[in-house]
Amino acid sequence: MQNVETPAHTVLIVGAGASVAEAMGYRPSRNRDHPPLDANFFERVDRHQDGPLLRRVQDRAADLGYPDIGDGASSISLEQYLGRLFFEMHNKKNELNVNSYFDLVRLYTNELLTTTNWMAGRRGSMKKVLERERQNGAKVTVITFNHDLLIEYALSQMSARRCGNVWCLRHCYGFRGPLETCSSELETFDYDCPGGSEDHIQVLKLHGSANWVFRTRGRYPTPDFARRPRTLLLWTNEVIPAGIDRITSKSRDWYLWPLVVPPIYEKQGLIRNELESVWNKAASALRSATRAIFWGYSFPRADLHARYFFQAAAQDNIALRRPVLINPDPVSHAEMCQILNPGKVTHFQDVKDYLSDGSD
Repeated sequence: MQNVETPAHTVLIVGAGASVAEAMGYRPSRNRDHPPLDANFFERVDRHQDGPLLRRVQDRAADLGYPDIGDGASSISLEQYLGRLFFEMHNKKNELNVNSYFDLVRLYTNELLTTTNWMAGRRGSMKKVLERERQNGAKVTVITFNHDLLIEYALSQMSARRCGNVWCLRHCYGFRGPLETCSSELETFDYDCPGGSEDHIQVLKLHGSANWVFRTRGRYPTPDFARRPRTLLLWTNEVIPAGIDRITSKSRDWYLWPLVVPPIYEKQGLIRNELESVWNKAASALRSATRAIFWGYSFPRADLHARYFFQAAAQDNIALRRPVLINPDPVSHAEMCQILNPGKVTHFQDVKDYLSDGSD
């Protein structure tokens, strides 16, 4: 019987460290412009955000026993404080608790856009990594926990002549069907493509995205916003202005909210409907992967759902037991070993080392 060679399929798993690395590639010393990490969010956010929204977040934090939040003196992380607000919202579903949680989600999204919008249209390491895998003849799938649009920026800069028809906004995300769109007057991504979507680089955003939005008639969503199906819209702009929060459609004003799973412990209850289909496609991609690259992802212990997800994938596919890791943090190596039980890890300290390495 003739052996049939498994088609090459690279799965690139992208974490928050990759977004910081992308920013450092453009502005190594100007860290004011770098995207925040979970641990340093509150010491950075007041550099860019000033106004009623930030003051509401700070005032509510003081009421809950965190008076130093936002001034660099508080040791609480975004994940810890969001988790506290998420608990308060579901423990006592009054207006104050609901509004406080969504105020911080809005502040988080605004900061994320503010610190990544400036990279639109630039050609950085993310583009080079994707091109390297594509030009090696591999099918490429991106799995990411990031909410920013840096992967989309990289895809939009890739050469169709060298890499083929790599993406369009309509087909890349793994949704079950076409979605409604919305935009401002700014430049937009290509929504549709002339064909060949089976060759696209899929971008499976497991925790949602800043350009996936749902609308509400009220100023704030309800606490159970994720439990029932909602009409999901795609922002098609390359740059989504930070702070934009409403739209007029069919002669009605709507409030817009990003579909993001923020860094909280209780993620499972938010992974429903469209997000559930994205997770299913990500599981399928990992089962067929012949090469797995983890870039800037540290297997956070608080995200038990993701840890079990990768642990199960490694049991189903031996290719995940020979991963490539791009991360300067030695803890990420130890966490990877605990989850994937790899036979061999090829570890690069940064993306420049990875790109300069001649092996595949």
